[in-house]
Amino acid sequence: MIWCEGFSRSFGEHEAVVGVDLDIDEGEVFGFLGPNGAGKTTTTRMLTTLLEPDTGEARVAGYDPVTEPLEVRRRIGYVPDELPVYERRTAREFLRLFAHLEGMDRREANRQAETLLERVGLPDVAGKPVGQFSKGMKQRLGLARALLGDPEVLFLDEPASGLDPMGQREIRSLIKETSTGGVTVFLCSHDLSEVEEVCQRVAVIRDGRIVREQALDRARRTVIRLDVDGQPPTLRERLTRLPNLHAYESDGEVVRVTFEGPVDRRDVARAAQEGGAILLDIEEEQVDLERIYEDAVVDGDATRTREGPP
Repeated sequence: MIWCEGFSRSFGEHEAVVGVDLDIDEGEVFGFLGPNGAGKTTTTRMLTTLLEPDTGEARVAGYDPVTEPLEVRRRIGYVPDELPVYERRTAREFLRLFAHLEGMDRREANRQAETLLERVGLPDVAGKPVGQFSKGMKQRLGLARALLGDPEVLFLDEPASGLDPMGQREIRSLIKETSTGGVTVFLCSHDLSEVEEVCQRVAVIRDGRIVREQALDRARRTVIRLDVDGQPPTLRERLTRLPNLHAYESDGEVVRVTFEGPVDRRDVARAAQEGGAILLDIEEEQVDLERIYEDAVVDGDATRTREGPP
């Protein structure tokens, strides 16, 4: 549903995006992560027809954002971080206006406006001028605007920004509900808990390059560090037979074994002893999306690594 290859864009001598490749399925909620200035907004603007790439190709809902921008726009919704609004119009008038601009007749425009105001939790303020809205309320209105016309692809830039915890939960629930209906969601967010809850996969971009791609069903891992006196050949053989093992690393007197999900370290200690090792110490560490993000942004190099299916 979203595909690009070799996407690059420079501004003068600054390389904002360099060789970005993405392949996102229909109905998938995909998280796009990275620090400020990493290239998230530039990539999103290229995919949504607002900016042309210097190099590369893309398809969004089957159409080229460069050569077929109108077809792409008909099939996407986009919520920017700062929503431009007509502050004197009411929320209802705002949605009706954009519904008319999308070619809906008056009856359909009214129906969708009322339905979406209810859906995003704004029916009680539908008649108030948007200029009186808080940032969180404007975020909800922006999401309603993006959902006009039943888009196939939804681009969201910090959709829960400015919302209280209850509002954040409502937005997350709405994202899940939207994707269940077959809509593909491209989510830019700094809120890792939000991403973990709603996304199936994430990509981390740094300095314009994607440095990590991760399936979130494999994001939670347990790392066991073993300090051993000697490493007989049978040690590796015995440890690698443990269920859910992801990786085995050995460095001198230290062995690190990584598991998909939780593991009882007593089982690991027992396996090491059965493998002939003299166990001096054992430590356990949990790895989650926060750790993965920090490793990719702070410690990782600019070489893309994948975890999980593309």
